[in-house]
Amino acid sequence: MLATFLAGLAAWAAATGPSVTAPACAAAEVVVVELWSEPGRPPLSAGLEVRFKSPAWSRASQLRQGGWNGPAPSEALLTRWESSPPSSAMTCANVHAVWASMAIASPGEGAGDDARTTIGLPVIDEAGRRALVQVTTLRKSLGSSVYLYLLEKSAGRWRVGSRRLLAIS
Repeated sequence: MLATFLAGLAAWAAATGPSVTAPACAAAEVVVVELWSEPGRPPLSAGLEVRFKSPAWSRASQLRQGGWNGPAPSEALLTRWESSPPSSAMTCANVHAVWASMAIASPGEGAGDDARTTIGLPVIDEAGRRALVQVTTLRKSLGSSVYLYLLEKSAGRWRVGSRRLLAIS
């Protein structure tokens, strides 16, 4: 049954348009694995990414002026991310499969029903070497957060280059 569901999800992802690409899905998988390694992680949600961005907001919050725990994205990549439509990495069959296998491997862990995490579909730069991914964790109690992950491609594989906290409540 899971195989049928994943096949259907892959077909749907392929039909949703050019924003769902193999490189974007490969980059998203890196973020899922990274999040899964963090203690107390909230469960992933299959819902659409919660948009917590706008060009005016990011300029006002000085997104371009630092705060990254490593390399910062280029202006062109930030602009591309700001103009991208809401999306979910869960539209990628590989991401959904990794998430499902990890959930089966470690049941009962995480933050429970208090929180849900959404992972946006990565926005990749023109050269195909860097990507931005928005990760939003919403909690019923205090502690909701929005992070941007900068991924870098090296030797054909994506890795987390840096991340920046955008908002916390």
